[in-house]
This record gives sequence, C-alpha cells and structure tokens, in this order.
Amino acid sequence: MTTFVNADWKNYASCYTDSAKAFHNVWPSETDTSVGVRIPQIIKVFKKQKELIDGNITLGKTYYEVISMPNGNKFGHLWAESSWISKKGVAGKLNLFNSYGINK
Repeated sequence: MTTFVNADWKNYASCYTDSAKAFHNVWPSETDTSVGVRIPQIIKVFKKQKELIDGNITLGKTYYEVISMPNGNKFGHLWAESSWISKKGVAGKLNLFNSYGINK
C-alpha cells in the first residue's frame, strides 16, 4: 500500500509476478480469462488517476490478514481508509478492500 499511495510504480509492480492479473469487481472463470488485467495496465490507470490528486493519498486505519485454505492456497486481505485532496481542492475519501492470491 505504501508504494501505491506514494505512486512508486516501479516498486509497486515488483510486488507482483509478470503473469499476475488484477480483477476489479468480477469473478474470473476457467473459460473466460479475459476479465483479468495485467499489472502494467492497472498502473496506467492509477497514473491517470494520480494526475487528478494534489500530493499523495493518505492512509488512515489499515488492517491486513493472511488466511490459509485447507488446500494450501493463501490469500492476503487488506482494508484501509484512504483520503486525498484533488487538484481542484475537493476532499475525497474511500474505504479500500483488496484480496491477493499468494502463490509460491
């Protein structure tokens, strides 16, 4: 989250494998893998959003957990309060939730 809020895109990308995909409010399926977006594409969107923000995003309360499934798969979860000021001087606030599949 630190690399994201500070727009440190090189280190943000280094947290993911080259084959990693992001899924925004969709469920991937075995037959339709087109809904996933590669990390470089996500970073392009984040960069455009960042252009509208004055300074960096501020994190408030942040909670992390890692759970292990019976089959050995692991998932990391994040809940975070975030806030920012737009370049137009408008305050924004958003509660974030992210879930990460942890492989190898």
